[in-house]
Amino acid sequence: MSTMPSRKVLSRISSLLGIAIGVAGVAFIVRTLTTKWSAVSEALSHMNASNLLLSVVLGLCAMTSIGSLWVSMLRARSNAVAYRQAMSWYFTGQLGKYVPGGIWPIVGRAELAVRNNVARTDAYATTG
Repeated sequence: MSTMPSRKVLSRISSLLGIAIGVAGVAFIVRTLTTKWSAVSEALSHMNASNLLLSVVLGLCAMTSIGSLWVSMLRARSNAVAYRQAMSWYFTGQLGKYVPGGIWPIVGRAELAVRNNVARTDAYATTG
């Protein structure tokens, strides 16, 4: 009889860990905004609305371009992944960058891909 945890238990632990990392990412964003709100509101009061809108649009375009490259790399490694689904993994994984430590966006993105039948070696090779 094996003392190793079953795949189901490991999958459950992995899911809970992923949720915890996502919640931690959002919590760090909220904490930073609330503790530095006076500086944030001061900076926003001096911003031109059109410049703010332009920067948000350009930021989204840049992040989408990077995500598209990641999807292309997954596909180049013989993974038939749907573009929209893979982009959702990419953007969800990006929440990890708000958690201290630089590894979380990589782990988040790769593990979401692994959960959706991408080989672990491909998921991590295309993420780093």
